[in-house]
Amino acid sequence: MKLLTALILSSVIVPLAFNLEYFRGYSDDSEKTTYSIESLLKLKYSTSEKCDENYFHEAQFPDLGITIFTNIIFSKTFMDKNDCKIHCVITFKDKEKLVFNEDFNKEKLVSESSKFYIKFGNNNYIRYENNVYKLHVSNEKINLNLNYEIISPPQIFGDGIVSINSRNYLAFSWPVVGARVRGELVCNNENISLDGRGSVGHDYTRVAPINNPRKWRSFWFYSDKYTVHVHTIVLTDGSQIDRIAIYKDNKLMKYFLNSGLKQCGYIKDNNNFSYPTQFNINFTDEKNDSITASIHLKEITDKIQAFANLSPGIHKIAAMAVGEMWAYRFWTDADISFRINGVDETVRIKGIGNYVDTDKEQ
Repeated sequence: MKLLTALILSSVIVPLAFNLEYFRGYSDDSEKTTYSIESLLKLKYSTSEKCDENYFHEAQFPDLGITIFTNIIFSKTFMDKNDCKIHCVITFKDKEKLVFNEDFNKEKLVSESSKFYIKFGNNNYIRYENNVYKLHVSNEKINLNLNYEIISPPQIFGDGIVSINSRNYLAFSWPVVGARVRGELVCNNENISLDGRGSVGHDYTRVAPINNPRKWRSFWFYSDKYTVHVHTIVLTDGSQIDRIAIYKDNKLMKYFLNSGLKQCGYIKDNNNFSYPTQFNINFTDEKNDSITASIHLKEITDKIQAFANLSPGIHKIAAMAVGEMWAYRFWTDADISFRINGVDETVRIKGIGNYVDTDKEQ
């Protein structure tokens, strides 16, 4: 959430009108050559480009009722002069949480250009080798090892870049999609074996753009046969960009772009934040391929206040400017029907969702 906080504080200025362009070279052709996993994982932090860069890890273990979200964020502009922040939230079935927060300055970072390997301090790293993406974080309370065994091609829409007024502001890709996630969590003198599914996203945002989005919706659905990702951003002028990727038997079937995700069934929480309980998609593209989906919130696992760690004065300014910002994470299920190349299929599938919004204009 530290990355989200940085984005919002940079957006306190009233947004200007802008010309939007995104995902140059986009094609929904599942046979089109994709980027390599290594190229999509490549760290930009070491270049001269000033951006907030994030490796976003989601892992879900429904048999245990455990979810694990890990953000590894790089920036040369953090106010505390640390260049890297690791934020990991482990949520258990009974809503107990373990939170891992560590900051590292550039002297504590080691990366290799010949392969993807980044080390933070003495005990933490991310690494890609032999088709396995590895995450390890540990401190005196937690020792977490996750191995993302890659079984599907990476996901990127066109070049993945969103440009505003001819400047590249945002970039999105998912180098690791629908992986089999195995590992081990040691905490509270207990050793927990983990076996589930998950993905790793890589994104960056230019520092201090006034047009950065502050509303996201993401869903990661997995079954033995299908993987479905749904990602939406809403820009400050109300423009909405939807991305849907459907995989079958670990192969990409179809991308849908700008499918018009809608939400309804709002509930006002006791924190004064209203959140939707249902999301709907009904879309047909120019090839006459179509998707219809009804996504249902089943159980909230996390409620994260983006500005909670700010000083009271800065918190008040941010909330007055853009509203109080929350991220709600939850177990979800969906009924999805799609027609691709004239073939109809219907899927009932389970997963997790991440809804980020403010308490203004809902």
